[in-house]
Amino acid sequence: MRPAFLECTACSKHHPVQLLNTCDCGSPLFARYEWKDVRTQDLLPRKDLWRYAPLLPLEPAEIRSRGEGGTPLHRLERIGSGGRVARLKVDALYVKDEGLNPTRTFKARGMAVAVPMACALGATTLAVPTAGNAGAALAAYAATYGARAIIL
Repeated sequence: MRPAFLECTACSKHHPVQLLNTCDCGSPLFARYEWKDVRTQDLLPRKDLWRYAPLLPLEPAEIRSRGEGGTPLHRLERIGSGGRVARLKVDALYVKDEGLNPTRTFKARGMAVAVPMACALGATTLAVPTAGNAGAALAAYAATYGARAIIL
């Protein structure tokens, strides 16, 4: 199941999923789905980011995984018992280890989808304003897809 359309976050105008830029009004677009078509069993077989491929606007042939997603949750034994956690009224506290992603950051998740989608829509140069992790992720995925990366 792919997004049904893109919707402007400001004016609510609908656009085709293949639109590369923002709305005419300059605002970002959100992907909108027909959720009745989503089946949980379609999302379960894989443990990595690509378990969600049926929800993404990419065709399977456009995906070149670098091993993103599927990072483990670790229970924080000492922090997770008593103390501050008790005041939060939770039974346990976990941390997601995103350092196991290919670029050692959670930014790999977004770039793993954004870069191939941009390339599929004809983009050959991609830019991002960043002071760190997003730039590293863009550089890695742009190289994977043969695009030029500009880090501002």
